[in-house]
Amino acid sequence: VATTTNTANTVINAGGTAINTPADAKYDVDVTPNLTATAASTVNGQTINGSITGNITASYNGQSYTGTLDTKNGKVSVADSKGTAVTDFSKLTNGSYTVTVSGVSFNFGTANANKTITLGSKNSNVKFAGADGKFADTVKVELGQNGTLTTPISVQVSNVNALDLSNANGVNFYNASNGSQVTKGSVNVTAGLNGRLNVSTVASEILKNFAAYQVSNGKPVSQLPDQKAVVADVNAALKAANISVDNAGWFTAPTSFSVNVKATSSINGVDATLPVTVNVANGKDMTVPSQSKTIMHNAYYYDKDAKRVGTDKLTRYNSVTVAMNTTTIKG
Repeated sequence: VATTTNTANTVINAGGTAINTPADAKYDVDVTPNLTATAASTVNGQTINGSITGNITASYNGQSYTGTLDTKNGKVSVADSKGTAVTDFSKLTNGSYTVTVSGVSFNFGTANANKTITLGSKNSNVKFAGADGKFADTVKVELGQNGTLTTPISVQVSNVNALDLSNANGVNFYNASNGSQVTKGSVNVTAGLNGRLNVSTVASEILKNFAAYQVSNGKPVSQLPDQKAVVADVNAALKAANISVDNAGWFTAPTSFSVNVKATSSINGVDATLPVTVNVANGKDMTVPSQSKTIMHNAYYYDKDAKRVGTDKLTRYNSVTVAMNTTTIKG
């Protein structure tokens, strides 16, 4: 990993592995900026200067390569929500900003020398610009003899929230229909033919039934995540339950499953999670039939990776309830 210096561009060393283009992506390499902005504030009598820190990560072949930001030498510029340039980062106020990092380069190693590749990002807030200075979702770049970009690029990230560390308030969830605060919830949806359901339908129903707020300067500020974020939460819940989802978001729904909806504050960065039970009319009953068995030897608990869990055991000659189908772990 090559980090920035006072005079060099931001260079990310991506090793010597040949680039593989993801089958479902419109670019070769995924670039993800990880930025943290802090607003100037006073906490417990101590003055905290505003700042912007972070790094830029390039990912491919399951590997990540990271370079840090150079905020001292004109490599990073910041504009507020009105487009006004911020000249003194130490005086940042709580709010949303657009951060532009210039002079960004990548070293993909000699295995990728002299190639033309496309850079993009899964983060919709990220844009790229080449030599022409025009920002777009992707940018096509040329690699030199050693696999480094022949011309550095700029990376722009919008909706970067400067966090107010003096605000100690948390995020709370509420029932959208009656305004009561809730720590868990449930929604009802109906699956279609053969129990088919779409993750967007589930996310929309969750967003319709719940709200999330945080108090700032005596006023409630909505912190409810957007549709895209809740869709990601639903996908994560289905993956954890070993329920496959196709590229269009369709899956065979069980009669009930749980989703952890996460709300992250744009004010101070704290987050809160609301567990939501999704009840599915016309869903498929996925209960595994079971029966009682007498075991003839001591038995132990294992996880899906064939690793023993804990020290408890079931002793021989005891009756246990087991699934009637065979479960195979790593063959």
